[in-house]
Amino acid sequence: MTQENQTSLEDRLLQIGSLSQLGKAVDRTEKQSELFKLYQNIAALTSEGDKQRYKEAYGDIRVSPVEAVRYASEGASSRAKAIKQLYDEKKGKITKEVISSIKKELQCSWKHRRIQTET
Repeated sequence: MTQENQTSLEDRLLQIGSLSQLGKAVDRTEKQSELFKLYQNIAALTSEGDKQRYKEAYGDIRVSPVEAVRYASEGASSRAKAIKQLYDEKKGKITKEVISSIKKELQCSWKHRRIQTET
């Protein structure tokens, strides 16, 4: 996998997670000031840097929290569909990398813990 593809996949996965979390946050918040910031973030993520799409998205989103949740959900869903094939191709490698990283962290933790108990 090239670094560009890996970054793109990782970025897309992060965007999917962010949109999901933003949608949940809209559902939980009651403060207008918090909704304003959440709406801006959802519009920014779904417009992907296109100023016109941002204005349109924000205009739709601010109609109601339900619209904001819908935008976040549909944005996450469309990104998931767009990267599904690439994700399926790289799933094994991703899993191995995550497991390897966890093992390294555990080894460092155990070494640190052993040093503390010896002193």
